Amino acid sequence: MSDLFEVCFYFSDEKKYEKKAPHQFLVELASSLDLPGCTLLRSIESFGKNKKIHAENFFELQGNCEYIAIFVLTDAQKQTLYNKLKEVNFTSYITKAPVETDVIS
Repeated sequence: MSDLFEVCFYFSDEKKYEKKAPHQFLVELASSLDLPGCTLLRSIESFGKNKKIHAENFFELQGNCEYIAIFVLTDAQKQTLYNKLKEVNFTSYITKAPVETDVIS
């Protein structure tokens, strides 16, 4: 079995890619590449290296949302996704960690 990695993308909806919001673009791209799946989470509250706090509240609903997209990929799948994202200058902080998977039934 191939080594698997949990790959997480952390990004905001500030920029459009092919006239789509980044979260929509990323999920549709992953699907078109036949990747095994993606979980997309919207942040309730966060801050980054600039220490600016982003909170989902009434006043920020019109502002930028922060997202996390989580994949479990082989190294080859990860590289295919990275290459496609580089082609459109997708901006994201990314973490990658080895992962083991299992199923309970």
